[in-house]
Amino acid sequence: MANMTVEDVYGVEAVRGYDPVKSAELCKTVRSADLTQLGDLDAVHPYYVEKAETLKQAKRFDADADMRALAAWAEHWNELPGNHRVAVVDSSGTIWGYANVGNGYREAQYLSSSTCARFGFDMHPELGIGMSLIEKRIGRPVITVTISSFSGASEYGERQREERARKGAEARHE
Repeated sequence: MANMTVEDVYGVEAVRGYDPVKSAELCKTVRSADLTQLGDLDAVHPYYVEKAETLKQAKRFDADADMRALAAWAEHWNELPGNHRVAVVDSSGTIWGYANVGNGYREAQYLSSSTCARFGFDMHPELGIGMSLIEKRIGRPVITVTISSFSGASEYGERQREERARKGAEARHE
């Protein structure tokens, strides 16, 4: 399931009867995840913004998807309660909830307490079941994004290195 794209999930075979109008109405009845702890969404480091835009292309999010919230989550995930390493998002870039990695032998992923409370779930379901429950509640498919999607090299880092090399070369010629 980790390699699935939003397009895969939105496919006719994956979700029969998806109705964008019904989804818009259902989404009004549920709040998305609380992003207040993430600070100003416009002040996210460019590295995370670029990684989010790369993810947008790779997972085929909507063309007008706002990836700022996902970028802010990636930058500040360790400041959230429970270190939510998994975000549950739809193709618009809306974060609907988080999952935590459990302790023990199998280390299963479960929906976070805050996500369960917001959706009114009496239990803490494993991530797969939780995603199905969220999809029913908001009327549209969701996928998971892990914090590991925001690690590694980026074009931002390459541009920074090129800029430092250019400045170093100019300083040597002076």
